Amino acid sequence: MEIKIKNIHEFYPTIVNWSKEHDFQVPAKEFYPYDIFVLNENGNDTYCVGVFVADQAALTVFAHSNKKVKRSRVGLELLYKTIEKYVKQLGVLILLTTTDTNRIRTALSNCGWKKGDVKVDHYFKVVN
Repeated sequence: MEIKIKNIHEFYPTIVNWSKEHDFQVPAKEFYPYDIFVLNENGNDTYCVGVFVADQAALTVFAHSNKKVKRSRVGLELLYKTIEKYVKQLGVLILLTTTDTNRIRTALSNCGWKKGDVKVDHYFKVVN
């Protein structure tokens, strides 16, 4: 298993393909952070997660998986542990995310993440 940081310009075509496999709508490239953490298992990219860093907080966003290959729970946990190690080096104090995927929920729980607010609405506004 290997984790690489790839830039969104390089990895976006893969994200588009993976999103089609899952029948997900893929956000425009401009909505992604520049750095995308990519897990490679047995020669295949299996998962990716973007990470936004701002001051003392970081947010993981847009987790995607390669539906065409076998993906391991251990690999997904390694991906989130690697992201944690990376943001700690930057002085980040809190790491946040959202998910509606049981596999990711389990990985986060196994990595020591705590569930935050429940039964709340998520709001956003595009200003430009």
